[in-house]
Amino acid sequence: QDRASSMSFTIFLRVSLNGQTYSTTFAPFLVYPNPILLYSSIPFDLAVDPDYARNKEASYGGPAEGGTMVDIYGSSMQAAMLKEAVCTFLNVSVPATLVASDRVRCTSPSWSRVSSEALNKSRTIPLQVRLNGQEDAKTFVTYTYYVNPEVRQVYPEKVPLLRSASLHLIGRGFLNFQ
Repeated sequence: QDRASSMSFTIFLRVSLNGQTYSTTFAPFLVYPNPILLYSSIPFDLAVDPDYARNKEASYGGPAEGGTMVDIYGSSMQAAMLKEAVCTFLNVSVPATLVASDRVRCTSPSWSRVSSEALNKSRTIPLQVRLNGQEDAKTFVTYTYYVNPEVRQVYPEKVPLLRSASLHLIGRGFLNFQ
């Protein structure tokens, strides 16, 4: 990728109705490179384990109820400062906020807004970013919706205070995001 295609710049647009005489007024217009999305993650400041938040190989997702904050990492995200950026979960757009030059943040909508299908098991969908609210990036990341897990039993049922122990959980809906 050459330097010119990775830079944002503003041009000033004028209009001509006859191809010769141009308007005396102009409008600024921002030209920016198409972002390249790399991965999505839990926001660092919300992560119990910061190393998990930095794991570019891990999948990321949230419950069907929505409301999960998602950070999307990529290059050329600065145009999101125009406050027109949105994250698109399959076909539903929600506002995105520029968090850093390489990251935007959005909150997942509920599965019922994204699809009319019942969610009986996890479902991974494409997650896009539109910096101008209209055009998708050429790349996408994924987001996984899931039904909240149920814990029915835990073994052992008790452990001494301040001791580590391995626990065996019995239930359903467990997912491995690693």
